[in-house]
Amino acid sequence: MKLLISSKYIEIRDFEGLGQNNLGNFLLTKLQNVLTYTFSDRISGFSIYIIVKTPENDFLGVETTAIWT
Repeated sequence: MKLLISSKYIEIRDFEGLGQNNLGNFLLTKLQNVLTYTFSDRISGFSIYIIVKTPENDFLGVETTAIWT
């Protein structure tokens, strides 16, 4: 994992929300320790995964793709 982070292939950070989005508000208000994993392929964009472990020990995840220019 350290190699992926140091090569800038993956960035892991606390989830900060999705603007004025119901899903983002739900994740921030109902769950704890929500993390964002951003994978860069350096060519076509970024794959973003938002993952959290629920109080029932299940995992909840959301995936999206972003292109920043």
